[in-house]
Amino acid sequence: MKGLVLEGGGAKGSYQVGAYKALKELGYEFDYIVGTSIGAINGAMFVQGDEDLAEEVWQDIKYSTVINVDNDKVKSFLNEDLTISNFMEKVGLIREVISEGGFDTTPFKNLLDSYIDEEKILKSDIKFGLVTVDLTNRKPIEIFADEMKPGQLKKYIYGSSNLPVFKQEPIDGRYLIDGVFYANNPVEMLLDKCDEVVDILLYHDRPFRRVKDLEKVTVICPKIKITEVLNFTKESAELGIKLGYYDTYKVINKLLGQDYYIKAPDCEFTLKIIYNLYLKRKKSYLEEVSFRTFLEKKIPDFISKNKLNQKADYNELMVDVLEKLALRLNLEKFKIYDFIEFSQEILEKLEENNLVGFYPTEEDLLRSITNINKEMVL
Repeated sequence: MKGLVLEGGGAKGSYQVGAYKALKELGYEFDYIVGTSIGAINGAMFVQGDEDLAEEVWQDIKYSTVINVDNDKVKSFLNEDLTISNFMEKVGLIREVISEGGFDTTPFKNLLDSYIDEEKILKSDIKFGLVTVDLTNRKPIEIFADEMKPGQLKKYIYGSSNLPVFKQEPIDGRYLIDGVFYANNPVEMLLDKCDEVVDILLYHDRPFRRVKDLEKVTVICPKIKITEVLNFTKESAELGIKLGYYDTYKVINKLLGQDYYIKAPDCEFTLKIIYNLYLKRKKSYLEEVSFRTFLEKKIPDFISKNKLNQKADYNELMVDVLEKLALRLNLEKFKIYDFIEFSQEILEKLEENNLVGFYPTEEDLLRSITNINKEMVL
């Protein structure tokens, strides 16, 4: 049995859409999908088989998709610094929200009515579950769709996503609020049901909470901050989808790179590169240096001097060096590179920008890679 866990995180949730798309391309089929808050909404659409529709919704998202507000006013409120000229406008919006008892979520409810299909979910081969909190009875709820009464699914999904800043209304006599207040990452719902679990996180700065049976959990997590929780904009959604897609390929296919996505070269190729660099550098050393000394002393010295990852293996070290140059040259990030292709594109960028000779260490590495590739092809 395979399970998918989708963490809550508001506008960060676009990341899960990209990640799920990649997982499908990689051949993953899930028996269970569970989520909290935005993870519950995305999860419901995945269970329905509507992941393409979910991507369309995210790509056209704005504040008014979720709450009944003027998009420009909210964007100004959240993104502009407080000034004398906009002070009264910001105060007015705050007063309006307070007087209404919170943000009006009618658009959000309409979205659920339009895109969530209870019948599809119940008939799906994938079991769907979510987390919410019953504020009235002060208890968390972890529940699967087939355990709910008919007609209750959308209400539970709404409850799982119901932030305190939203206007609160009872659902069948109970106040259900966002599941984040109990289990924002509901991985434990699946540990006794699945042999393999993929857990898609949304916060780059929150370490994965260690759970029992950790070895069967594959974690996919952004390396950078995607956006703010309530920043529902097309731009942040598009970034999240791209990051989720490529980060998933990185984790599943064990790609190299911090900022880029690079297939690792094989061991024979790597050793040839290192030996080539040794022969070239040997000429510049005042004393005779053996290959062993080069590996044990010169490379660690280079790592320390350039503040590179001291725990990196040789493949990671080469990628680390080239990534720093790729970032300076503004090389396209959202692409899966073959290691040789990555090197050649960097070299071409150097030549295009008349920067040959400005980065001697990196150029030695690039030309060594190119030459060895030509030898191996011949």
